[in-house]
Amino acid sequence: MKTKPYETPADPEAACDQAMLLLEHEQDAQARQVLEPVLAAHPEHLRAHLYMAMALAKTDAEQASVHATHALRDSDADRCKQAEALLRMLSAEQ
Repeated sequence: MKTKPYETPADPEAACDQAMLLLEHEQDAQARQVLEPVLAAHPEHLRAHLYMAMALAKTDAEQASVHATHALRDSDADRCKQAEALLRMLSAEQ
């Protein structure tokens, strides 16, 4: 049975909310499906980069690091801390 792709909300913030919900339920592949069009349309959306890094962390550490590095520029201190922690974890695994 083929998985139905998730419809990405037009609003990047709503898409990020949806992606986080999927990540919380360990549905990383579906979160990537939601975030890919967001980042294609909004390549500087730092929250989307953070969530994409989280979605890729288990399967593609190199790309996860790229996205987490983008997320370091976020003005939200909590998201920056999350990106830093993710980068530390990814570098420890390499």
